[in-house]
Amino acid sequence: MKFGFAEQVAIVLLFWLVAFMPLNGQGNAIRAQAVFDPPVITTHRESSYVITVSGTQQIAQPVLPKVPGLTFSEAPNVSQAFRSINGVSSISISLSYRVRPTRQGTFPMPAFSIKAQGKDQVIPTSSLQVLPPSQEDLRRAKLKRQQEENFRQALFLETSFDRSFLYEGETMPGKIDLYIQNHLPAVRVLKYPHMTTGTFSQSRIDGESKNQVQRTVTRNGKQYTKYSWPITITSLKQGMQEIQYAIVVSVRLRNRNPNTDPFLLDPLLGLGREHAIQAFSEKIAMEVKALPMEGQPASFEGAIGSFETEAKLKPQSVSMGNRVDLFLEITGTGNFEAIRAPSLNSSDQLRITWKNSTFEGDENLKQDGTKRFEYILYPKEPGLVEVPATPFTYFDPVAGRYFDKSIPVRKLKVLSEQTAANGTQLGSQANSENAATSNNEKQYEVKPNSGNWHLALIPSMSSAPPAFWYYQLIPLGGFVSMLGCLWFKNQKTRGNKSNRLAKTKRQLKQAARDKDAPGFFQAARQVIQLQVGSIVGHANPETLTSDEILGVLKGKELSPADCQEAQEALAIADTLEFSGKCDEELSLREWLSRMDKLLKKIRSLA
Repeated sequence: MKFGFAEQVAIVLLFWLVAFMPLNGQGNAIRAQAVFDPPVITTHRESSYVITVSGTQQIAQPVLPKVPGLTFSEAPNVSQAFRSINGVSSISISLSYRVRPTRQGTFPMPAFSIKAQGKDQVIPTSSLQVLPPSQEDLRRAKLKRQQEENFRQALFLETSFDRSFLYEGETMPGKIDLYIQNHLPAVRVLKYPHMTTGTFSQSRIDGESKNQVQRTVTRNGKQYTKYSWPITITSLKQGMQEIQYAIVVSVRLRNRNPNTDPFLLDPLLGLGREHAIQAFSEKIAMEVKALPMEGQPASFEGAIGSFETEAKLKPQSVSMGNRVDLFLEITGTGNFEAIRAPSLNSSDQLRITWKNSTFEGDENLKQDGTKRFEYILYPKEPGLVEVPATPFTYFDPVAGRYFDKSIPVRKLKVLSEQTAANGTQLGSQANSENAATSNNEKQYEVKPNSGNWHLALIPSMSSAPPAFWYYQLIPLGGFVSMLGCLWFKNQKTRGNKSNRLAKTKRQLKQAARDKDAPGFFQAARQVIQLQVGSIVGHANPETLTSDEILGVLKGKELSPADCQEAQEALAIADTLEFSGKCDEELSLREWLSRMDKLLKKIRSLA
């Protein structure tokens, strides 16, 4: 029998209507059950706790009751099923948890409820029986322990530090050594050494580290390849701390027989499977002491280590209307990352602004080197002007006391504009008189056969050949090209900074719309850094600290209310970055309006 098009469409619709019609009677009822699979295991095996809910697929993940002696995985594996038997459709969803026993015995899982379509469904009780380990389990466990011991001997970490204590805020150097046995087929490092315990910040370690050292050593009669990384750690919290590092390395193994140790088999021509090995260093106890309050100077701002200071004025004397550069250099060993620009306040005789800071040394470790701060001085009156003292105090952790390395008050000779001009004229007049006297004292003798006479000392250029003029175009063209490259580079740099500023402002507005407080204040800090950096001509404004930003704003004579506004925004950004939360309620819409006003005022300082 042949059906027309309309009949075929009607048959298809009828089939789908029957297959997916709402469930009736028992097919529509929601049922829940749970079983252990398998229900009997040994202490060295694992089981699965499977919850199955039939009649719906809309359930909420339940909170499992705690069963002493059993450990359940946090995230279950979820699977869904659809069946149609004799015209009755059914759907179900299953949650499977991995279960690992910690001892022998019978462990009943009590009944609990699960949300299905907004209603509570009771999960019935079930039990898991855990038996003593069999001989096969014991053999497997022994083999596993042997494998782990082999891995520990073939790949391990060692850490060392100069002392077993440090002070809060101190930066201390150390070293991490990775030993890989030569016959271990290591492929690559999946995760470089990282700290797993303790409240410390540390220098960066990655594959691009320039300080990585590799060499071959012998330990306990075995050949190892040793990788070493110098590091620095900075303490963040007082008290006894434990330091432990871990590394994850991928090795290539061959696993022909699951009952044998794959580590003892060398891979065949590089074939096999990759296996990730995680190695841990021994835990090191480290005491973090509080800085002593006794004898702490008022000028101490957190510098810990051993330092020397030097200040330079360039030039030593200046005329009114010109600037003087003051360079403060701090050289030594310590926590350079925490050293901020010493505060220099303007006076009736000088206007002082902070320009920038640079560091000469290892940018990653920042332990040894020289940090240079540059200030700009503008004299307000002529005469002997006092350059204020530059305060700097540090704490020496070895000596256990504070040292004052402040730069004392210095004198700057400032000439008035008229005095400077008169001095220039007198100098020129004296030079002219000396030249005339010298010429009068000289006598010249003209010999009869002295050669041809010329009307001018400079020869005429009209007689120069054309090639001479063509050759002059070569340096001229090079000079014009150099000017063009400098102009293009300057325009490109300005464009990049403008693009970064515009992009960060868009992120600021987007974070306000999304009510993302951490993202908002992080973008706010970056906008302020870029604005302030453009004012002082900083090459990398993202490195400006909060203290340095406030020093520039105060030096540019921004109003105290606006400085307080900037300080509050930077403080909230630091709080959200380090703790992830803020104690006060933040209205991002209000803050967006405040930031717009603040940025306009900062931009007006340029």
